[in-house]
Amino acid sequence: EEEEEEDPPADEAERQFRTWRRHIFRRSRAAFWFKSAAEGGHPGAAYELASLFKIGHKEGADVTKEAHVPFPKDLKLAAQWFGKAAEAGNAMAQYEYAMCLLDGIGIERDAPFACEWLDLSSQQGVAQAYYQLGMCRERGEGIERDQELAVSMFRRAAELGMPDAQVLLALNLEAGVGCVKDEREAVEWYERAADLHTADAIYLLGRCHLDGRGTAKDPPMALTKFLNGAEGHKDARAMLQLGMCCQFGIGHEKDLQAAFGWFLKAAELGSPEGMLNTGLCYNEGMGVMADHEKAQVWLERAAGKGISTAQTMSYLRRDPRLKAQWDLTRA
Repeated sequence: EEEEEEDPPADEAERQFRTWRRHIFRRSRAAFWFKSAAEGGHPGAAYELASLFKIGHKEGADVTKEAHVPFPKDLKLAAQWFGKAAEAGNAMAQYEYAMCLLDGIGIERDAPFACEWLDLSSQQGVAQAYYQLGMCRERGEGIERDQELAVSMFRRAAELGMPDAQVLLALNLEAGVGCVKDEREAVEWYERAADLHTADAIYLLGRCHLDGRGTAKDPPMALTKFLNGAEGHKDARAMLQLGMCCQFGIGHEKDLQAAFGWFLKAAELGSPEGMLNTGLCYNEGMGVMADHEKAQVWLERAAGKGISTAQTMSYLRRDPRLKAQWDLTRA
């Protein structure tokens, strides 16, 4: 298909911007043209220039690569150019400038001023701005705390297709926080976010199918979701749920060896609960040959990750062999 003809550029800055927008993959060259067009007053070029300063090149970067950014990373300059583009009305620049102000990146932190820019950006339909404005409303950061308004912001961002907002809206609907509780609608939003391959949504949708919240109770479907999250997204939470399902025969035949395998994978990804269950499997010889030394190692790691010491010790006290080894190493 032939590209639609554009109107003639209004000025030299516009001409430069259009020319190098078509060749943005050649960053090492395009960057200088963005700079020239930005200095000529083009808001789109100013936004692109700010984005390049935001990522910048690292010391020792290979300058021969086409993707090389010729400017060093400079967050102060990034904030300045985002600000100029924002003032000229660029919607994404308004969002980025707001985030600089909100987090104090390259500029002094000013949460109330950040919220003003988020509001302006959201009025131009930027989903991220609606989402972040909702987060500020939820926390009362830079603006009056209002959970109902926060949820309405999450909804606008969700409707614009932002997966994180869809998950957050679903969580609020499921709990009835800032809105009327509606588990069925929550599931619908989880499904939309899951269709966009969002790990949180896939896991939470699995929990809904497992517990029968907002949808029919369907353990095999829950297992399918957890498997998707575990294999497709390396989600330790999904691995832990798979381990539980295999251990107790939920939606699947009981398989203690498979249960141990999933607990171990979750543990290796840093899951405290995975570490605890791995330790218990080693101690009891559940799905794996009993090994009290390995059990002790995993239980200590679980305790170090925040699993209640009382919870761990209560188990140790029920098993004299493991308690004796624990006491010996701590003597």
